[in-house]
Amino acid sequence: PRGGENTVILADGTTVHLNAGSKLTYPVRFAGKRRIVRLEGEAYFEVKKDSTRPFCVEIEGMQVQVYGTSFNVNARKGEDVQTVLVEGEVGIKLPNSQKEYMLSPGKLAHFDRGTGKVQIKSVNVQQYVAWTKGIFTFEEESLEQIMNTLSLWYDVDVFYMNQQVKDYHFSAWFKRSSSINEVINILEKTKKISLDLKGRILTVKDISRN
Repeated sequence: PRGGENTVILADGTTVHLNAGSKLTYPVRFAGKRRIVRLEGEAYFEVKKDSTRPFCVEIEGMQVQVYGTSFNVNARKGEDVQTVLVEGEVGIKLPNSQKEYMLSPGKLAHFDRGTGKVQIKSVNVQQYVAWTKGIFTFEEESLEQIMNTLSLWYDVDVFYMNQQVKDYHFSAWFKRSSSINEVINILEKTKKISLDLKGRILTVKDISRN
């Protein structure tokens, strides 16, 4: 659910950590030549190696082929898909394409749902898996991306008084155990935005131009 986390151990011994507002569909027992699961949202996988049955994560618009590894997939609805490899090896496959994009540890594959293109770059993987250790970390991310993450964890709906504020970029670090009021205080220290929480509605206002 929004505001929660879950850990699932699959029949083959694979461990999946599900982030807030995410959905994993999987069989009680894996049958056939491949171990296939379907993901909506964000999850960190620690895949049990089985050379005879590849592990596969299906996401709307793409597929992650796994070769015994640890990796994070963020496939929230309405956003592009990001796959970050911590260790091992994974391949990214797109529908109607014979090409497979291979990732090595420390690489991120960014799949643009709009264009259908994949870009691969080197990243600090800890930034992308910190949530599994109870930490929020954002590095020069847009306010809209930050708010999308926070809205799922704190189960709030975000309303923007000024649309341009979505494109402001911030870096921040805090514990996921922090209260939403503590997070609001941290973000307001930027002196660029004000945040007003009423019930489950969080209103964001641009004050940098006042």
